[in-house]
Amino acid sequence: MKRKLFFLNLLLISTLLIGCSTNNSLAETHPIDFDANYLNQQIELIAIKELNSFNTRDAVTVLLNYNTTDRIIFPENYNLRLFVLQNNEWVEIFEVPVDVYPKGNIVLSPEDPSSYGRMVMFIPNTPNKEKKYHLRIYVFGELQTVGSETKTVSAFTDVKLIPLK
Repeated sequence: MKRKLFFLNLLLISTLLIGCSTNNSLAETHPIDFDANYLNQQIELIAIKELNSFNTRDAVTVLLNYNTTDRIIFPENYNLRLFVLQNNEWVEIFEVPVDVYPKGNIVLSPEDPSSYGRMVMFIPNTPNKEKKYHLRIYVFGELQTVGSETKTVSAFTDVKLIPLK
């Protein structure tokens, strides 16, 4: 009896470990290419639960945190890219089109105190509003160094969207 219980526990633990490691490896993959040295370093995206319902029908707001002394330039939509996890693959979706104001580039710079916390708001166009989603959010900007060199910087965060109950 003890031997059966031991093997049953061993099987349960093995299954749990395999399930967790598969999920973690997928969460660590990215559906697009970028320089890892410029990911979540100079900029960072933070999903703040008090600013979101995380409902599939609502807008999502993330905080864009600026962490450098170099200027970073974004287009008005922050080069936003959205992906949902479907059938163990990242599938790109788009945001619901909205008018963005002000028009033109967004410049984050150490001279502008408002650079250190920008809100990025969008409405993900999920395929089915009655389904749960693992949403991955990316933004991309151009970092301008002192020597006028530019590098693409990026940030991402994940959120879980749930249908309205």
